[in-house]
Amino acid sequence: MKQMQEKLFCELTNPQKSILMSEQFFGDPHIFIIPAWAYIKSEVDFAVLEQAINYTVKNHDAHRTRFIKTGDKTCQYFENYTPFDVPKMVIDNIDELEDFLKSVTFDIYSSSPIKFVMFEN
Repeated sequence: MKQMQEKLFCELTNPQKSILMSEQFFGDPHIFIIPAWAYIKSEVDFAVLEQAINYTVKNHDAHRTRFIKTGDKTCQYFENYTPFDVPKMVIDNIDELEDFLKSVTFDIYSSSPIKFVMFEN
């Protein structure tokens, strides 16, 4: 591990190395996108939900993991927490949700490992 620009860069774990090699070999970043959602039947206070999401990201390093190329190696570091807005989308049916999920891309070097979106119908 080495300190660089006030960030602690660490080597990738073996599972992370495997994902990186697969992404480089197959060239399709969609294979690592795992969508998950919760359907809540009661009223939702979206402001409170957004606060809860921010609290979770702030307190769990895995949500703030970033990858960087240093020479010929890929390393990881934990980004400092910065509060963020969680976008909210209105959807009318499951097809709209599926279309949105298909449009999500992931670039290991410039993306957050987790994307949050609140849906309302």
